[in-house]
Amino acid sequence: MEFSQATVLDVLDLCGVAVFAASGAVLAIKRKFDIVGLLTLAFVAALGGGVLRDLLLSRGVPVAFDNPKYAIVAFITGVVIVPAQHLIERLWRPVLVLDAAGLGLFCVTGASIAAERGLAAIPAVMV
Repeated sequence: MEFSQATVLDVLDLCGVAVFAASGAVLAIKRKFDIVGLLTLAFVAALGGGVLRDLLLSRGVPVAFDNPKYAIVAFITGVVIVPAQHLIERLWRPVLVLDAAGLGLFCVTGASIAAERGLAAIPAVMV
């Protein structure tokens, strides 16, 4: 079974969304937010960077607003974190590792999208 580059980038993007949503939800739990605040922070952490990227690259409607799968992944991740909060509080360091992994995933997808839009190497990395 072969995967196209677009499929791999899509999977990486969704993994990054899930990781950052989990990171936002964990921070909300540590700050004692209610469920609405938790889901809001999970959404902003998960989707904010991609929306900003799409706006900076003039891609039209940001993908997070155009394709519901990103919001669904962020929502499900935020909801799953709530019952696991006692476990998450003890696992703060692994969450920091996941946060770094999510940043790496988004760096790869952001640079790839910027390169597709015709940006040179340095500006693509900056995005």
